Amino acid sequence: MGLGGKLDNCGWCIKYFMFIFNFLSLLGGIAVVAVAVWTIVDKFYLEALLGLTLYVTGAYILIAAGCVIIILSLFACLGAIKEIKCLLIVYFVLILLIFLALLVGGIFAWIYRGSLETELKEKLKQTMTNDYGEDSTVQQRKTDGWNTLQYTLNCCGVDKTTGWEAWRLTQWGMKNAADRVPQSCCIRGKELECLSSSKHPAEDYLYVMGCYDRAYILMYNNLALVGGIGVGIALLLILGMIFSVCLVRQID
Repeated sequence: MGLGGKLDNCGWCIKYFMFIFNFLSLLGGIAVVAVAVWTIVDKFYLEALLGLTLYVTGAYILIAAGCVIIILSLFACLGAIKEIKCLLIVYFVLILLIFLALLVGGIFAWIYRGSLETELKEKLKQTMTNDYGEDSTVQQRKTDGWNTLQYTLNCCGVDKTTGWEAWRLTQWGMKNAADRVPQSCCIRGKELECLSSSKHPAEDYLYVMGCYDRAYILMYNNLALVGGIGVGIALLLILGMIFSVCLVRQID
């Protein structure tokens, strides 16, 4: 039936070490899912605005892996305490697959950080110039993304070099000549003065920091967090595989 026999002292140590380890893995799986979900949900406007589906791919991988880790950790605890050999073998095979998935997801997030800088700036310029304020469903999502980005990060436009004046050269600026910038650029409580072109200096009423720098730091840190947790948990799973193999060999 796959039930174990009598364990020696070493076997008992491995058994309870594996139980403790998998309880910690359970907590780790919950942490992985929580961080990955936060990355996707809390920063939804970045994906909607930039169309950077690669940005959340690693997070989705970590969510799936984290859910499976939670389930497997429960089974591993049962297999260790009850000394069920076949359950421990299945655990080893599945945890190996999860290890590879976590490692790929974590490495993917770290590698993607390298191409983030160029891709982010180009996407911001493109969506600001051509999509903001337009009527299609996709463009409306990008408009909402821009508004949330500027409102949340207290920024305006792409970068400080072009400044907020760059809004005047966009499709939105040509259709809204009466407004200096979109309202999401305005300092809270100063919207009327901000939108009026006659109120100077503009810097007293609107955010002058470009959104590129702040969005880049935000996304870079998120990818580092997701990647670091993914790789860290993946490395810890190596211990789980070692414990399971050792315990299987101890069970008669």
